[in-house]
Amino acid sequence: MTESHDPKDAPAAANDDGDDAELRETLLRHYLGTAGDKLSRLAALLEELQARPGDAQVAEKAWTWMHTLAGNAGTYGFPLISQRALALSRKLRAEGCSSESLEDLFRFRDELAAAFAQARASLK
Repeated sequence: MTESHDPKDAPAAANDDGDDAELRETLLRHYLGTAGDKLSRLAALLEELQARPGDAQVAEKAWTWMHTLAGNAGTYGFPLISQRALALSRKLRAEGCSSESLEDLFRFRDELAAAFAQARASLK
């Protein structure tokens, strides 16, 4: 899944004047400014999940991070990333770190990177 990001979808007041467009772009730039940290954190979680596959604390940490990402992504105008992160957090909660959920997380990492790259390109 590649997230299509349209800056017009970012949260803002209900009218379309220039101030709202500027606010949406400011919010998007702020969120994208944290993209590298998000991708690094996800990579670290994946390493930890691989190293300690049956560890409930690691699975809980991953669940918490994915759940938080789901909320933040939705707030900043990435609804598909939000939905995917929420689905993965639910899978982690239900199954722990199964081999299938780990594979899904690796795919999600790539999807997240692509979504951030596409959103950055839309700002140029």
